[in-house]
Amino acid sequence: MHFTRRPKKFNMQATVRILKFKDGPVPVMRILGIHLNSKLKWGPHVNLTAAKAASHMASITRLTKSTWGATFAKARQIYAAVVRPVLAYGCPVWFSLGDERANRNRLIYPLQTVQNKCLRTITGAYKTIQVLEHEASVAPLDLHLEMQAINRVLRTEDSAGSQVVGETCKAIDQRAQHRFRTKGNIPARHIDQFRTRAESMQQQSYLTGPDRGRSKTATKRELEETWKARWTKYQQQTRAMANDNKLSVAARATWTRGLRTKESLTRAESTVATLLRTERIGLNDYLYRRRVPGYAEPDCGCGWPRQTLKHIILFCPAHSTGRAEMLLEAKTTDYIKLLSTETGLRAVTKWFLQRDVLTQFSLARTMDDAKPRRRGRRPGTYMDEDDGDR
Repeated sequence: MHFTRRPKKFNMQATVRILKFKDGPVPVMRILGIHLNSKLKWGPHVNLTAAKAASHMASITRLTKSTWGATFAKARQIYAAVVRPVLAYGCPVWFSLGDERANRNRLIYPLQTVQNKCLRTITGAYKTIQVLEHEASVAPLDLHLEMQAINRVLRTEDSAGSQVVGETCKAIDQRAQHRFRTKGNIPARHIDQFRTRAESMQQQSYLTGPDRGRSKTATKRELEETWKARWTKYQQQTRAMANDNKLSVAARATWTRGLRTKESLTRAESTVATLLRTERIGLNDYLYRRRVPGYAEPDCGCGWPRQTLKHIILFCPAHSTGRAEMLLEAKTTDYIKLLSTETGLRAVTKWFLQRDVLTQFSLARTMDDAKPRRRGRRPGTYMDEDDGDR
């Protein structure tokens, strides 16, 4: 393989003379799982990694759907253990920091697409990526890759191998500057970017004293703060574009990484909980706004002009059965609190499934009603882990 950014200037078909060797230079070479091309561009590696991760994604899509299969917590664990390591493999070598002002990294777009599909499978929701990242407590991919790369640099910066590589790179830079008569035009290596980022983290207050050696924990806290800042900025931008009253409960939620709200729910209930919180659900008002064929009007069957989620939960006379008991169990009649608290969310999801508002969950409700309950079961759970598929 020949490496150059100007292939027309050189003979890219020239090869070495070895006895019985007839193959010529190859366009892409795989070395320790990293794909190199002749221009030292990482686009081919990212595309091949995305294709590989997409095949691994089948481990999630075959085990869980929106109304059956592995629970929310189990599906998230499968993604973290099977798919995400494929996306992040070798990231200290090929990943580079993006434009922090735009929070974008065009290199990882194919990988981000894979993660977005996994998030929709895990939560059973629609395309609200930043909200789903927060709802599933899955960090944005660029922050995860940055954390992995920085931790790798911190673990190996004092090793003998890293010192040899660093000294060799400096020697190569000096020879290149002398040969091409350039000064300071050699591009910085990826590892130098992460080393500079790690040094800036070490200057933070929480890295002083006894916490200085716990680099992995400190890096995680730093990048979580970055994620929190992104979430706050997203909420501000969303409020600027829409009326605050029209924001979904998930979009106005305060920053949290807790998963307790959905861990005690079945697969169908966790999907309903996500749809309720994001308010992107198959009701007439939403389908009308999305211009879905067959929904020419947003009105409700009871005569109300808009079939919104709030109308169904609190006011619709067609779904009044069990509403008083649901509100009593939730201990609130406030719509926002109803979908924000753990008690309220559990109560409203069970009521929503029992009322059979969406035909998507009709089979799940029928199967849950037909299954016998065991004594001593926790509220909100239908089966133990060893009871088989839900």
